[in-house]
Amino acid sequence: VVIESILMSLIWSFLFVGLFFFLLIVSLVVVLQDIQILPAMLMRRELASPKEAIEHHLEVDLGVTIQIWELGVPENPTILFLHGNGDSLETFFETQKRFASLGFHTWQFDYRSVAGSSGWPSEKGLCIDAEAVLKFVISNTGKKPEEIILIGQSLGTGPTCWLLEHYSIKRTLLYTPYTTIPSIVKSRPVLRYLAIFLWYHFPNVERLRKWSQVNPDSKVCLVHGKPDQVIPYSHSKEIYQVLKKSEVLCHFISLENSQHNEVIEDSWEQVRLWLNSDI
Repeated sequence: VVIESILMSLIWSFLFVGLFFFLLIVSLVVVLQDIQILPAMLMRRELASPKEAIEHHLEVDLGVTIQIWELGVPENPTILFLHGNGDSLETFFETQKRFASLGFHTWQFDYRSVAGSSGWPSEKGLCIDAEAVLKFVISNTGKKPEEIILIGQSLGTGPTCWLLEHYSIKRTLLYTPYTTIPSIVKSRPVLRYLAIFLWYHFPNVERLRKWSQVNPDSKVCLVHGKPDQVIPYSHSKEIYQVLKKSEVLCHFISLENSQHNEVIEDSWEQVRLWLNSDI
């Protein structure tokens, strides 16, 4: 009886300790969710713009100022970039330069909390940032939304699709897009059980479906690598299947051997041809 009592005490102790650590992990995942979504926020510092770029600071919300870099000839076709969660103006600048060298007037910005942009991130906040910068580009270039090309990368495809839902954008390039944030988390062996605690969703596939219905004369290009371990290739396949059912002209650049951070380089020539197809 004594041994049985001791064993039961040990079992309950182990269960209690296990439950404690499980709740601790869940709490950390939930509380630190903003940092996991936007880890670049940990590298907060004002970035000095390169000499060839024009720097802008835009107040988009109470206590939130966004840093923007502009590069290229204003008379050229305009591109607005929405980079991924691990990038900043500084790390994405070489890509911006490459697109500018193709004859585009390019703009990129850092989301709130990243590098020289102030504030704290949220799904709504990132969409506010994207919309404010788009309006700023429209105001500064005198161009209509349908004359601006949006390029979203990874996390940046979320606010990009939000813009598509609210503006008549006609050309969009999406590098490694995802259907929804919870869908990414559910594909991870352990994290899948924490998907219900997410407050980031970005329902990209549904927004693209709506956009394609009201903008049938538009074009979109998807770029994804089959071995991508960050955002599974299946996300682009699902988005492609949705867009194929519409009148939107969808081009899918499928890369056999490219990992998540290699797709821009590996698809460069194909993307260049797509961008210049009717510009």
